[in-house]
Amino acid sequence: MSLNRRNRPFAACLSVLFLGGISLSATSQNVDQSRDSHPHRKFDQIASASLHGSKTDVEAATDQLFQLVGVPSIATEGLAVKQRVVHAEMLHRSGKHNHIDEDHVVRTVNGIADRLHLPAFARTTQVEVRRLHVQMAGAVPRFAAVNGASVGTLIVNPQMSPLEAVALTTLMMQQKLHNPDYQLTKEEAFFAAHGRKTDVSGRTEVLSKAFRSAPIYTIADAKNNSEKALDDLGLSRLEAQQ
Repeated sequence: MSLNRRNRPFAACLSVLFLGGISLSATSQNVDQSRDSHPHRKFDQIASASLHGSKTDVEAATDQLFQLVGVPSIATEGLAVKQRVVHAEMLHRSGKHNHIDEDHVVRTVNGIADRLHLPAFARTTQVEVRRLHVQMAGAVPRFAAVNGASVGTLIVNPQMSPLEAVALTTLMMQQKLHNPDYQLTKEEAFFAAHGRKTDVSGRTEVLSKAFRSAPIYTIADAKNNSEKALDDLGLSRLEAQQ
């Protein structure tokens, strides 16, 4: 099945797993730790309830995650993304799947940026992923791999379950599109840490245009790219269950 030019932006979004709603949405999804009504809270409730639940509970948590980032079901069901995430999460909970490290998130985001020819600021670093993981843990504390060291202090485990790793990856891509604090190259982030700021105005539109011109022409291209991204993240393939 081929895709005409009008549909290519959507196909590009499909190819990066869960980014359909990110490139099409005009609403910032920055992490907000202050409001109990924030959508992240609902995900935290459902996902934490699934930690010792059934496969149905894990599927509900996965659905809630994709709903949170605005991904259409055609992306999660049609490309078997949801099935693979649930499969890996269930294996992990039975002790048959490795933890996912933060550096896998770095590799995944950078792999997406390279394959879709995105601008340099769409890439990420270990430091940036670590910072966002800590922020995410504050937004979804019952779900994230967090242990309380003392009152008001969080120790965030860099090793994650597959579902948590997918959540962190989607959140990083959201930040790259919407949050100026994350729209920096590695060099620009270094200079920013030393007081020299970079003008990042217009980078949301630049990245949106890059998605629209991404080299994705068919559903097969989209599926191949989504498989590669989940491989980079370290999720077990569905055929492993055969």
